[in-house]
Amino acid sequence: MEQPENPYRATTEVNSPRHSEASQEKLFRYRTASRRGGYEILFIGVITIVNLGLAFAEVDLFFPVGVVFPALWAQPDAPPVLVDPLVQFVGMGILFSVLGWFASRRNKAAYVTGLILYAGDTLACGMLRDWVALGLHAFFFVLIYGSYKAIDAAAALEAAQDRGTSVS
Repeated sequence: MEQPENPYRATTEVNSPRHSEASQEKLFRYRTASRRGGYEILFIGVITIVNLGLAFAEVDLFFPVGVVFPALWAQPDAPPVLVDPLVQFVGMGILFSVLGWFASRRNKAAYVTGLILYAGDTLACGMLRDWVALGLHAFFFVLIYGSYKAIDAAAALEAAQDRGTSVS
C-alpha cells in the first residue's frame, strides 16, 4: 500500500537549496511540535473533568496533572467564594479544552492564555503543598512552552525559505 506524500514536501523541489530535504524535515518537526502543545492543554482540560467525575463517584483517586486551583477554596480556612468550586472545576475543564483546541491550530493567544492560567495553577499546587502535582505541572508547563516557541521557529524557517536563505 502506498503511503501518501508529506503535504509539506508536495510543493518543494528536491534539488533546490532553498527547499532542502533537511529544512523540510525541520519545518515538519516544528509544525508538529507546535500542535502537540495544544493537545497537551486539551489533555489538561479533559483530566480536570475526569477528576471531577472521580470526585463525584467518591473514588479516592486524583490525577495531579489537571487543574487544582478550585481546590484551594475547599480548604477549611478558605474565604467564602461567590462561585461554587464545582462550577469552577467544570469551567476550567471546558476552558482548557477550548484553549487546547485553538492552540493545536497554532493560535498564539490560546497558548499564552493557557500558559498564564496553568502557571497560576502551578502556584496553587505549591500553596496546597502537593509536590507531585507541582512537579507534573512544572513538567507540562515546560512542554507547552517549548511547543509555543516552536510556532516562532516554524515561522522563521518558512520566512527564510521564502527569502531563499538558510536558517540553522
